[in-house]
Amino acid sequence: MAWSSLTAGMLFLLLVTTAALTLKHSAAATDGAGNSGLARPDCTAMCGNISIPYPFGLADSPQGCFLEGFRVYCSEHVLYLADDKSLKVLEFNLSRGEVRVQKHIASRCDDETTHHLGNFWINRHNLFAVSTLNSFTAIGCATIGKIHGMNQNHQEYTSLCGSFCSRDSIQNRTNCTGMGCCQIPIPPNLRSMKFSFDIDDSVDIDYSAVRRFNPCSYAFVAEADWFKFNSSYITTREFRSQYGPDARGVPMVVDWAVGSGACSDVAKMKSSYACRDVHSKCIEASNGLGYRCICGEGYDGNPYLDEGCRDIDECVSPLTYPCYGVCNNTKGSYTCSCPQGTTGDPKKANCTEAPDPKQPEPKLAIDKELG
Repeated sequence: MAWSSLTAGMLFLLLVTTAALTLKHSAAATDGAGNSGLARPDCTAMCGNISIPYPFGLADSPQGCFLEGFRVYCSEHVLYLADDKSLKVLEFNLSRGEVRVQKHIASRCDDETTHHLGNFWINRHNLFAVSTLNSFTAIGCATIGKIHGMNQNHQEYTSLCGSFCSRDSIQNRTNCTGMGCCQIPIPPNLRSMKFSFDIDDSVDIDYSAVRRFNPCSYAFVAEADWFKFNSSYITTREFRSQYGPDARGVPMVVDWAVGSGACSDVAKMKSSYACRDVHSKCIEASNGLGYRCICGEGYDGNPYLDEGCRDIDECVSPLTYPCYGVCNNTKGSYTCSCPQGTTGDPKKANCTEAPDPKQPEPKLAIDKELG
């Protein structure tokens, strides 16, 4: 068999084998949200189908199952970030310091006497904030959505998002640029927020005529990449039936930090320092928060637990850690070499057959001209 065919067959077998190992490794080591080595021993690790990573823990758990400010609530197999059940947890992400939650929307319908405001407030030691991955959205044809919030220094923030249109102007629209739908970014360091709807008397609009084809207005904060506008949200109650106060709500990202202070200061506080594993390191948290912990390069898992960071076996994840030769896992890293008898760069799939040292190099034949 030619060397090129042999090499191709070996590479195919290697890729199939390592792909299978990767799937097996991923299923055993992570819950799909970057969380491996989750809860503390003897603490409840699940609520429904949601894994609960320390420093989070159930409110009714034994002492030590969660850090102060990180209690969560399990009710009928549904996990909530707050005890009022306003924030259903969809997933945690330890490595990014995020909780993805399901958030109620604010709505106003003209045939209802009660408006739903969908406010947000979670003030636990100033360790949580609304992520800037979200945006504020208002939907309606005569709608001014107002968001009012406060940062950790109790400085107030207020912004408006106005949406106006006629029935004809929204036909088949899918972009949220002010015609029936508007969006504005969320400022950093927003710790609480509440919503309301305003009417601008300076705008010459027949509100009763608008409400005949636009029954409801909405305002909400959700992941910016999640929301896609549909003109049917204006003329029907479709959006309310899917995401309204009695429905599932919209996805929103909440940032968190494990403690206040800068890394240079908190590392000196041995007893309260949250980065427990020897392979963990402290990083400054985003969004005006304090600090959080991550596992160092070559490790993954839970940096908030002793021995929570585990060595990554790079050899079972060739798509992430390329090696087209002989892979050898090491603590915190790996080595990759070309198979015996070949040479080149094994991380770029260009190992080629090495020249045989016993074989003499071919010499060019030189014809001598006889004179």
